[in-house]
Amino acid sequence: MGPFAHVAALASYLLLANTDAFRVKHRKASRTQQLNEAKAEPFNAKLYAVNQQKPGFPGAHANVKVGLAIGGGGTRAMSWSSGVLRALEHLGLMGKFDALSTVSGGTWIGAPYMFQTRYSLNEFWGPMTNPSNLTLTELYKKSARLGDISDSDTTAKLVLMKLLYPDNEVWERLMSEVFMDRFNLGARENMYMAGSAEHRSDIIRRNPQLSKSQFHVPVPNRPKVFIMGGIVTAPTGYDVPTGFTDSMPFQMSPDICGTSVWPNYTAGEVKPMHFPGGWFKKDIDTIMGGGFIETFAHGSREPPVQSRSGDVSVQMTGSYKTMSLTSAVAISSAPIFRPRRYTWPVTPEGKTQGGTEFEYSDGGICENTGLFALLQRKASHVVQIISSSVKNDVSIDWCKTRSAEEWRAIHETCDSSTCQLSSMFGYKYKSYLSNYYRNKVFPTERAQPFFCKIQTLIKAGKPVVFAETFPVIGNEWYGIESGFEVKVLFVVLEVSTGFENTLPASMQEEMKSNSLFSSHPHYHLFMEHGDVIELKRPIANLLAAQAEYSVLQNEGLFRDFLR
Repeated sequence: MGPFAHVAALASYLLLANTDAFRVKHRKASRTQQLNEAKAEPFNAKLYAVNQQKPGFPGAHANVKVGLAIGGGGTRAMSWSSGVLRALEHLGLMGKFDALSTVSGGTWIGAPYMFQTRYSLNEFWGPMTNPSNLTLTELYKKSARLGDISDSDTTAKLVLMKLLYPDNEVWERLMSEVFMDRFNLGARENMYMAGSAEHRSDIIRRNPQLSKSQFHVPVPNRPKVFIMGGIVTAPTGYDVPTGFTDSMPFQMSPDICGTSVWPNYTAGEVKPMHFPGGWFKKDIDTIMGGGFIETFAHGSREPPVQSRSGDVSVQMTGSYKTMSLTSAVAISSAPIFRPRRYTWPVTPEGKTQGGTEFEYSDGGICENTGLFALLQRKASHVVQIISSSVKNDVSIDWCKTRSAEEWRAIHETCDSSTCQLSSMFGYKYKSYLSNYYRNKVFPTERAQPFFCKIQTLIKAGKPVVFAETFPVIGNEWYGIESGFEVKVLFVVLEVSTGFENTLPASMQEEMKSNSLFSSHPHYHLFMEHGDVIELKRPIANLLAAQAEYSVLQNEGLFRDFLR
């Protein structure tokens, strides 16, 4: 059989695989499984009301003082953040954090860092580097297992999975195969999470039917709290509101899962979210958010009493899917092919609200820093890692006094400044897969000196690493209270001529002439190499090395901040 025949046979198979006839056997098996699950014993779980009327978090989430927030940006964010974490580990500072909060591409490094035991940390994110030794040959070396992920071709796999599986399974399967399987963490179904070995034992004590089930538990000596940020978009089969306008923040931790706010809360009243049905579907009006349930039980039917904290008995739905670690990573980073889960709210006292299946999606679409989950928990110190594809344009004089209108015209295009940062000060930005309209947590008047500092560091050739203390402005959509201050140490991906000048002469020439590095350091989120995820190994290694350099050049600042 010649090459063309092979291609034709594969194409025919893929077309057949997408037909109802090919899937009928799978559907019958699924129906049998659903019937079995419907008859399963209920789960005994803990429910936590956390909202505007009951703002206290449970357990370790109530004691977050120092947090590390890793923003999104695909494999660019993963690579940049790996260098920051590698340097902090080298300095003995990773043990200072009470919590790790990640979103989107930040979750791609946060999840394996928290859970994987297959490799040592040195193998996981690579050894410490010396910039003066970073020739192109050195950068091509396979020194980090994270680099195996960024250097992989994924578009063909994505297309194949799109043909073989329902859309809502595609991204989960991709995350399992491309990311999590490499660390023996890829199981998507019948795999649970627990916050610790003790928590797992307690879950099994209350649910003996899970005694033979597998749980992913964080590695000891990691932050006590781990939060992966996603969003809940719309009920399955309903249109996602234009620009993700009414998408609800959603948090996944090994111990608890849910939303610490009623997003549509005004003047002490909880209002339902409205989802129009269109031609053949009824409109849906539903309260959303309001608290957490233990992660192992997420996806269950609503309990008889769903308005107060305490023990609940919940029945699994016929379409129940566990919130596995891989599922959480997929939800946190899925801009397309959105996973689905059954969900219901924690209601105001005395009310009940039935659940329904919703689509979940990439948390970075609405909040791409990971900071907000830590502000909800009133952290006082946060190290914030930012790795945007948008550079802060130093041809603009950020230290100049301008009118409010002029600053809005500059910031709200997201062309001249990093909108992950500007949105924190109330500058709004919206695009096809971004909606930063509700992200104000710091005073707008603090933006100009903030961006002036960024410009000053860039022009001096220094890493953009600095600390600022801000009064927190209340944000009801995200459940962030005002009345406290937070000190944030920013580590921002930007050009650093100081770093580039430490590279060997041959590599400095490569930076000028080799098209591989023409976008450095602001590589594109998707399609940098014509692929959905791929970021070639020398780029990933160079980004990690520059981030590591940025931390080490500011060792004193980090030690003082985290003492």
